[in-house]
Amino acid sequence: MYSSNGGASWSAASSAVARYAVTYAPSIGFVAVGGTDDPNTVGVSSNGSTWSSYSGQVGDWHGVGSSASGDLVAVAESGSNQVMTSSDAQTWTAATPTAANQWQAVTDAAGTWVAVSSNGTNQVMTSPTGTSWTAQSAAAANNWNSVTFAAVDSGSLVTGRVLAGRVAIFDSTNFMYSDAYQPGPPLQPAVTPGDEEAVVSFSTPSDRGSTITDYEYSVDGGAWTSAASTTSPITIAGLTNDAAVGIRLRAVNGVSAGSPSSTVTATPTARPTGPTDPGESAGTLSWSAPDWASTITQYIVVYRPDGSSVKWGVYAARTDDWPGALPTEVTLDATVGDCGVVNDAAGWDYCPLPRGVLEPGTTYDFKIFARTSSTLGKYSSVVTYTPPEVGGEGLVEQAGGWGSDPNPEPASPGPDSGDGSSPSDPVVADPDGSGPIVVAPDPVVPPAVRDTPPRTAPQPSREPAVPAARKVRFGGKRITWTTPRGGSSVRYQVRLKKRPGAWREWQHVGKRTSLRVGPSVTAAKVRTVTGTSRGPVVLIRRSR
Repeated sequence: MYSSNGGASWSAASSAVARYAVTYAPSIGFVAVGGTDDPNTVGVSSNGSTWSSYSGQVGDWHGVGSSASGDLVAVAESGSNQVMTSSDAQTWTAATPTAANQWQAVTDAAGTWVAVSSNGTNQVMTSPTGTSWTAQSAAAANNWNSVTFAAVDSGSLVTGRVLAGRVAIFDSTNFMYSDAYQPGPPLQPAVTPGDEEAVVSFSTPSDRGSTITDYEYSVDGGAWTSAASTTSPITIAGLTNDAAVGIRLRAVNGVSAGSPSSTVTATPTARPTGPTDPGESAGTLSWSAPDWASTITQYIVVYRPDGSSVKWGVYAARTDDWPGALPTEVTLDATVGDCGVVNDAAGWDYCPLPRGVLEPGTTYDFKIFARTSSTLGKYSSVVTYTPPEVGGEGLVEQAGGWGSDPNPEPASPGPDSGDGSSPSDPVVADPDGSGPIVVAPDPVVPPAVRDTPPRTAPQPSREPAVPAARKVRFGGKRITWTTPRGGSSVRYQVRLKKRPGAWREWQHVGKRTSLRVGPSVTAAKVRTVTGTSRGPVVLIRRSR
């Protein structure tokens, strides 16, 4: 029967077969299902009075639902295929439920299909498409036989979240419900075109109470494709160079896919070739300029530990406003300086971030790429380099003159090491009273090398040739210090000790006056260096 006046009065209509459930699908009309093992299991009517029959999958169909886009899903109480889907109500495709329960009803809840059964362990199942289903637990093991969805104004706020609607499930005496929340749209999308790809970054949307499990993208209004990622950015591959495309994103949570983002446009472009023939010799990395060298305004050298999968970090950069005027080699074992400051005669800015300066004895991978103000070139092939060990010979006072220490400084200092780490080293208060600091004795600077020893040994100066670092201390996650008076040209070396373990090798930190350290570092030594001369060692220990 049907009604044309809001249900006030009803008219009878006939059907070719017995049907148990009916729904209304936009652009199709009324769609009814039913009929045990009857080939004409589907009825379609534009007005509810005149019906046409169509063949669906064989089954005892008890429930049917439609989405806002006109897609249809039906569920069956029994049969070999207890779910079927259609976009036109005439051609139906079989799908498999989570269990062979007696499925009674199905509805679309703001983009998520919800079906209920009258028996079984998991009497509720959900699906984003109607073809692949996930089992859900019901509030109780009742004879559930009806489900509906009530949409709520998307601007309504419920406990700080936007409510998309409520799913209500009934049997003859019981009721249960679940609030459905769609994720919000990805915010502020921005795109960077690449070589046959585009990288889209965005701000994370609200998950509205259900964890975001994926992001999907659509190119030029096409089908939605999983990005297999839950974080920004996402990379969209397989695009055509020199062809503009429009890209939209949407988030997916445990309820459904959310609203799409605004559209961003990108035109992928082939990246120019990278530097060729890279190689290393005596601590110098060199390469040949690519075939577009006349337009290059910057070379950037990146690095990371050999065999590591961490992201590449910037080691050095060289910029010139005159295209094609850039050098094609850089010194790898040079003392590192401050980021953004030209650190050597060739104009290179050594900026070893975020992985820090090169550690002696550690093998690193390097590669180079070139760029203009608007173009990024491809990377060169990888070159490996191992900085030589730091340390070796030190200068000591000997009878009759000066010479090389036959016992270079060990990796872990012993008694009376003279570097401020043993009980016999003198304790010197910091000039600014900044705390317990132990400073090694003033170093002695040798006179000029002579062919024959002098008749008397030179007397050591009481003033250090290289002043010590000042205000050395642990501060949060860093060791910090200040430049000594008259020490504008000094550079620094730092040595760390972890718990447990021996002292690590000295590492150069250039003119920086701080070093980020982990919580396992228990002590540190800082010394100044100018040329080949070393200043006093300042030792600090972390407070317990």
